[in-house]
Amino acid sequence: MTPKRSRTPRELESLLAEQVEWLESSAQLFDAGRRHEAKRLAVTIRVLLHDTSLSKSLLSQLDLKDRLLFLDTAGPVNRRNLLPLTPLISFRMTQTEDGPIPSYEPVFLEGPRPESGLRALPFGDWWTMMVLRDAAMEEYSRRDLVLYLANKVGGAHVDPETQDRLAALAQSETVGFSVGDGRTERRIEDDPILPYLRQIAFEVTEVLRVRQWVPGMAPRA
Repeated sequence: MTPKRSRTPRELESLLAEQVEWLESSAQLFDAGRRHEAKRLAVTIRVLLHDTSLSKSLLSQLDLKDRLLFLDTAGPVNRRNLLPLTPLISFRMTQTEDGPIPSYEPVFLEGPRPESGLRALPFGDWWTMMVLRDAAMEEYSRRDLVLYLANKVGGAHVDPETQDRLAALAQSETVGFSVGDGRTERRIEDDPILPYLRQIAFEVTEVLRVRQWVPGMAPRA
């Protein structure tokens, strides 16, 4: 049997550059209208960041994950606000031949943050903090949303069983936002999890780009 060996730093850096290239490629496709690319984003983020008892994330293998500070575009969330909280996405109306279509979109750097603005957080805080709360007061972290798309609904695996609360969230049944014209009102049916993944991918890419951990990657202009 061939003995195992540890990957060299150069090999790991090459794999990191590859993963970030995939992250940016899927992000561009998402922005061009292929919103299902959010599932590929989730898989790549999982490879980069998620550690288990059986696997070690790429950034952990590079000894970077616990040394980096992660960009938080949500800001501190006010739990006293009883409305649904969705700081990583915004609402947009798009005019089509069939009339206006409502959708949720990532905020990038334009979100409704509190006065404290952008934050840089240790990975554990960033990964597990509440970034979404629906009308049923169910709370979700970045970890919840990334692993749901990656592990349950086709990112890297299709789970034969669904998680009721996340499945309901994906159907926009529990976010609680509606649109109307003053006479009638209807629930927004767009899946909020997909643009959430695009925003999380934006945060991750910004960290790696600004810090220039990926060889050959220039900072964003």
